[in-house]
Amino acid sequence: MISQFIDEDVFCYVEEFSSEREKFRDLVDYAEANRVPIVSQDVARFLELLLKTIKPKNILEIGSAIGYSSLLMQKASGANIFTIEKDEDTFKILEENLEKYDSENKIKAVNDDAISVLRSMTNGEIEEKFDFCFIDANKSQYEEYLNLVYDLTSENAIILIDNILFRGYVAKDEDNKRYRTIIKNLKKFIEDVKSDKRFTASLLTVHDGLLLLRKE
Repeated sequence: MISQFIDEDVFCYVEEFSSEREKFRDLVDYAEANRVPIVSQDVARFLELLLKTIKPKNILEIGSAIGYSSLLMQKASGANIFTIEKDEDTFKILEENLEKYDSENKIKAVNDDAISVLRSMTNGEIEEKFDFCFIDANKSQYEEYLNLVYDLTSENAIILIDNILFRGYVAKDEDNKRYRTIIKNLKKFIEDVKSDKRFTASLLTVHDGLLLLRKE
């Protein structure tokens, strides 16, 4: 879906520049045919460049879908990835894709509610903290995700949150009854992050909006 606040010609031009979707083409085709949300091509390109720059060793992903972003991130960084996906049917497809492409078993996937998993990890012990986190899941829970992720990430960790502008609605003043709660929660979340001294934050207009955070 083309974000409503991005000019269509600009969107198509950017899509043609990037070639990330040619990697794991069968996953992209499946996602498009079955309306499974995966990261856009420009977000995929941004992820690849970012990860090749910061070179994380351990990545936490909240919201795996069918594994497209997990595989892209692993290919770009060589990192170990821990990813969480709640939907059981989607998780089955994720497992099939990891079996096909993750030959080195670098990606560990868990089928559960992300909040429950993160709380369990926070209350227990983890072998090594994560130095990169990608969040692309239930938008109404972004604030809770971030608070839990804070204790699971290392100093100076980078956190990237996708779809933060939610089809552009977050940047508009108009009232949208259908998505009112999501929009309200995202606006509050963005304002909270702006004043949160735990992070340095940057709001990026990549596709549907990315929130880039550096943990202080």
